[in-house]
Amino acid sequence: MKRFYVAATLLLLLGSLTALARTQLSEDQKKAAEARRAEFKKKSQTLVASEEDRAKYADFLKAPHTGLIRLLPRERFITEAYVDRKKRAVPATLSSFPRNDSTDLAGSVPAAMTPGRAPTDSGGPSGPTLTNAGDLPRVDPAQPDNRGRARDGGAYYSFTRLTHEYGYGSDLSLERGLFGVGFAGADYGFITNLGDVPLESITLDTPEAKPLAAYAPPKQESDARSEQRRFKMGAELDGVTVKNRVPMQANSTYLLRAINYDQADVLVAFKVVEIDSEGTPLILWKRLKRYSTPPLSRN
Repeated sequence: MKRFYVAATLLLLLGSLTALARTQLSEDQKKAAEARRAEFKKKSQTLVASEEDRAKYADFLKAPHTGLIRLLPRERFITEAYVDRKKRAVPATLSSFPRNDSTDLAGSVPAAMTPGRAPTDSGGPSGPTLTNAGDLPRVDPAQPDNRGRARDGGAYYSFTRLTHEYGYGSDLSLERGLFGVGFAGADYGFITNLGDVPLESITLDTPEAKPLAAYAPPKQESDARSEQRRFKMGAELDGVTVKNRVPMQANSTYLLRAINYDQADVLVAFKVVEIDSEGTPLILWKRLKRYSTPPLSRN
């Protein structure tokens, strides 16, 4: 009988220790999640470059269709981005916009919205801006109400709509140390690393830019899918090696062609001018050419 009581006592003690360990683990997980959310909120405020950074590149940014941005590594902040986004109501009317996430960052559908229209260029110092009432809104993460609310954690950017918000025809992404292009449907693109060369020197006449600029995207979906696979494996365009995912490297200048069917097609040059200790790059960019909106036949 004594042995029975000893065994029962040990089992109860073991159960109590297990429950305590689970409680402690749960508390530790909660603290870790809170720390990640706090880190995400802090980092999200840096999606728009600081005044000091902009002052450093002020002369470059005076030219039209230029900009200075940061990208947050997708694998580090995506969870917190979705948690933040899930807290906001999404209206049922969004079903009318299957290819674009057409909410503003407060979760409401902007008035006077015409899906599929491309933004117009004002040619100001910070590049193109949206001027027509029917255009999709320019999302500015620098505004207090928008900080920390970029879908997918600020890991994407559109050089035509000037937003980190995914779903507006994104052109560039950052994940696991790789820059990427082509994210939805038949959309695709390609990137090449030019090395440490001045961004100011890159034009449409740059030898490496010419084949990327001359490339004509197919109009049939089957052909577009084929091109997706080709650039995923890596290919050459008149001697220039391109791919849809390339490593991020400090002080490197890149050429990017992003083809988002029925939305936009752009050729952009950008340079990684800084990478902080957490893998967040500061990117200086300029748009070399904007093409007519590429159509896609799905027949």
